[in-house]
Amino acid sequence: MKLSTYQEYPHLVFRKHWSINEASSRLLGQCEAYIEAIRQTPILPKDYQALMTVSLIKGAQATTAIEGNTLTEEEIRLILDKQKLPPSREYQEVEVKNILDSFNILLDELLEQEQEEFINPALLLRFHQMVGQNLGEHFSAVPGRFRDNDVTVGRYRCPDHRDVPTLVDALSRWLKEEFQYGVSTQSIGEVLIQAIVTHVYIEWIHPFGDDGASASAVVLADRDAQDFSITGLADALALATADTHVDARIFGKP
Repeated sequence: MKLSTYQEYPHLVFRKHWSINEASSRLLGQCEAYIEAIRQTPILPKDYQALMTVSLIKGAQATTAIEGNTLTEEEIRLILDKQKLPPSREYQEVEVKNILDSFNILLDELLEQEQEEFINPALLLRFHQMVGQNLGEHFSAVPGRFRDNDVTVGRYRCPDHRDVPTLVDALSRWLKEEFQYGVSTQSIGEVLIQAIVTHVYIEWIHPFGDDGASASAVVLADRDAQDFSITGLADALALATADTHVDARIFGKP
């Protein structure tokens, strides 16, 4: 991996450097049991659709709230029902609509078209384009493009912008190898751990001019949804987007 200043990123090791304690293992097991019980429970199509709608609304609300969006779940339901909000809420409406459209595209590609794609730079750029379109000055980055400037978040200096494409490529290749994509079927616990690890590394690399949290959440929803059956997809989306703004310090201070 050729970088301009690789020695400055000792925290980006691209290898397993975390452990799961007994309490966390228990909680992951409980999550798996809950989801499996729901997945094996027969429900009517209208009830299934209702659960999917709840997941989409809660996912969109939590994801956009990371960026400061203040729309309520009730307002997001109106957007989902093709209703317009007051002009003063227009840009927040567009922001939420972008997330809802992104989730619906994922549902169509994964369930109807049975397309599956592992995390890669092109996929990340595509999702960033989707969540940032039509936002103009309200989106602090160029949609679908890695940043071309250096940024600092608090006391943390993000990697040199020239290294971003190489780092994102290294991340995608490492994740594919570490989590055995295409080799073995992952447990729900493994999927959730992968989601957390992916998000932390994306936050560390900080590939976009904005904080990239919304695009990250869509990527995680995509990654998780690929590892669940159709009846578990609503749960996967909810889990992937309910609280994805993970504090990177859980893996050690950069």
